[in-house]
Amino acid sequence: ATHPASLHKFYNEDSHFLHSDATHSGVSASGPEGISRAIQQLNLLGANVDLSNGYIDAQNAANQGIVLVVVGQFTPPTGSSGAALSSSSPPTASPFVQSFVLSCQPTNNHKASPAYYVSNSVFRLISMFPGTDAAGVAAATAA
Repeated sequence: ATHPASLHKFYNEDSHFLHSDATHSGVSASGPEGISRAIQQLNLLGANVDLSNGYIDAQNAANQGIVLVVVGQFTPPTGSSGAALSSSSPPTASPFVQSFVLSCQPTNNHKASPAYYVSNSVFRLISMFPGTDAAGVAAATAA
């Protein structure tokens, strides 16, 4: 991520955030301050998201909201304690899925375009099933 320390600015007081790795452990938070602390704890500076073999799906939701599902490859930053790393190996890409709910922010100007914030964000690294690898998962999701 280029500027992970700024990600919390997309959240509001009623926002919820969950970031889980392939071992089912995760970091959960709510509100901009809690989400900011969680993002700092994750140490995402230098991480890479590759969507070249992934996809983004979007759908309208209640109250002018939008639901997004993103699938791609996530490479943790060098030196990260992420599940995809051992202390002597370079970072490796792992498939991930992330779901967002974008909620419409209230505004007093009814003629203005709607503004949105992330009300819910769930990120999950996906572990490989026996006999598969990242290239196989990417080929299957691209089909």
